[in-house]
Order: sequence, then C-alpha cells, then structure tokens
Amino acid sequence: MLGRTFRAAVRQRMGYAGATRRAIGHGVRHSSTQSAATGSEPGASSSIDVAASTSNVLATVREYRQKYPSCVLLVRVGDFYELYYEQADDVGGDVLGLQVVDKKFKSGSVRFTGFPVHTLLRHVETMVVKHRLSVALCEQFQESGRRAFTRRVTRVITPGTLIDDECLATTR
Repeated sequence: MLGRTFRAAVRQRMGYAGATRRAIGHGVRHSSTQSAATGSEPGASSSIDVAASTSNVLATVREYRQKYPSCVLLVRVGDFYELYYEQADDVGGDVLGLQVVDKKFKSGSVRFTGFPVHTLLRHVETMVVKHRLSVALCEQFQESGRRAFTRRVTRVITPGTLIDDECLATTR
C-alpha cells in the first residue's frame, strides 16, 4: 500500500479527523482497455507499476517513494518540481494550493501537479516549517553527450534540519 501511511500522516498533521477524501482521484486511473477491477486500491504499488512501466519519470517516482515513504517527493523535471499520485492531491492541492490534473500516459493517467523551480523555497517552507512534513528533493542530471536525464534524491529536508537562512528569517 504505497502512500497509505504517508497520506494518514499528512491528514493528521493538517487536522483531518479521519475524514476520507473522494475515492476517485488518487493513484492511477486506468484506461478503458485495462481492467480496473484488479482488487488493488488506487495508488497501490501494482497500480503504479502500470503507468511507471511507460515513463522513466514515473519509474523514478516509484523507486524513491519506496525508499523515502515518509517524505513528500519533489521530482525536478525541466524547470519545475513535480508531485505525483496521492501526494499531488494531499500535498500539492491541499497544502500548497496548486492545481492538480491528470497527466496522461499510454497505459492510463496519474494525478500530477508542479511548480516552477524559482518558487521552491516558498513551497518547502510551507511544507516543512508550517506543516511539519519531510521533503525529498529528486534532482535531474544530464550526462555529457546524452539527451536523457538521470534523477536521484540529493537532499532530504525535515522539520529538524536547518533549511536556509532566508526560510528561517520568515519564521522569526
């Protein structure tokens, strides 16, 4: 159940009293050609496998969500940081106030949101300082002579770590 514990922690920190969000909108939405009656819940690892197999970014998201299950995963894609699956709704939509949409892939679509790189500090402050969430930053790297990017988590920011002088100045 990828993300289930994280979702509960976010809801608890935000003051949700066990209320459930709409059942639709988390995880992968299957296309009409796929069987949606697999018995797994939206956002479960078997659902994520379907879309992740068609995209390097989603495969990276799946890998690092498993390695850092208690963190909000921000994945750099070009000039944006992106959130996927239930984190897009629970953190991107509810905590950061971002618009959440479905990003389509051959095998279905996933919940998705993002923000420009230059607004990272503001959003990290909101997540870490105001809502006490941990954040894993997944940066992109381009090898010389190749068009493809590799991505890896370069920093984990928690409420117990020093974030940045600018960020701390706003909380004093």
